[in-house]
Amino acid sequence: MANHNDYPPPLPAHEVMDLIRDAQAGDRSARAKVVLHNMRLVCSICVRYRKWAPLDDLIQEGSVCLVRCVDRFDTERGTQFSTYATLAVSRTCWKMIEHLTKVRRKETVRHFDLHKECWQPAIDLGQYDVQNSWALEQNPRLRQALSTLDERERAVLFSRLERRKLKVIGQKLGICKERVRQIESRALQKLSAKLNGQDHPLSLRSVEMMT
Repeated sequence: MANHNDYPPPLPAHEVMDLIRDAQAGDRSARAKVVLHNMRLVCSICVRYRKWAPLDDLIQEGSVCLVRCVDRFDTERGTQFSTYATLAVSRTCWKMIEHLTKVRRKETVRHFDLHKECWQPAIDLGQYDVQNSWALEQNPRLRQALSTLDERERAVLFSRLERRKLKVIGQKLGICKERVRQIESRALQKLSAKLNGQDHPLSLRSVEMMT
């Protein structure tokens, strides 16, 4: 794991400006020197965000951002390079965290598979549990009604029938428990409309009795 003490201390501001001008003119060694002497700054910024993303990955992204900063920095605006780089690296860290959050959320939903043993529902439309096969065969109307629900509605309904808490289901699906409650209510309302032709939702108990 990178440590800010692994890198040399920052250079004086006027020397940084001269090096950046040389780097923008094509001097690669000048660019490398600016980046190297500002890696302590990158590390100190990335440490603030390590709660939400791996520190080594943050530092790697931050160093790439630092190279771009050297190429894009306007030496005539009167702004210190360290100020410009701090804002840019911080923004890069946040973008990385946002990306990781979206990826994790998608993976949570994708891995919430109703056919996996660890999350096998009491009722399934195609490959249902043996103990419920007779009940579903005897209740084709229920089978047909369940087919009107989308995957997430079935996941919530089956989980609630298994006495799983709203918060636990929400964590599995990457949504809040109030959203789980809304999905459950919508699923029960759909079942009621299909089975009874009524708009008001069924209760979980009534659905359980049908199985």
